Amino acid sequence: MLYCSYIYSWRILKNRELDEKYTDPNIVQVMKRRRLNWAAHVARMDQERIIYTAFAENIKGRRLQGRPRLMWIDNIMSDVESIGIDPNTWTDAAADRHQWFQLVEEAFGR
Repeated sequence: MLYCSYIYSWRILKNRELDEKYTDPNIVQVMKRRRLNWAAHVARMDQERIIYTAFAENIKGRRLQGRPRLMWIDNIMSDVESIGIDPNTWTDAAADRHQWFQLVEEAFGR
């Protein structure tokens, strides 16, 4: 709820009105941009690093019954698709740091 001076009362504002009022960046876009930048950073790491092995390896074993949980790499793949990069070759694009940052900034802005 917010006090509206032109109505002289308290009322609940719609999302559109809040977007117009506050110019902060969209939190979803900020999270996607940071997640993609972190994934590219991990993809550029040496293969001997533990974090790279956890990122690149496929975990073996049984999963619990029911709907599979969404994994971190699944979020990365959907974010990569949303900026127009092939999910199978995104690590090649991430190898060039400056080009990757340009792609992400063009897609999500700053």
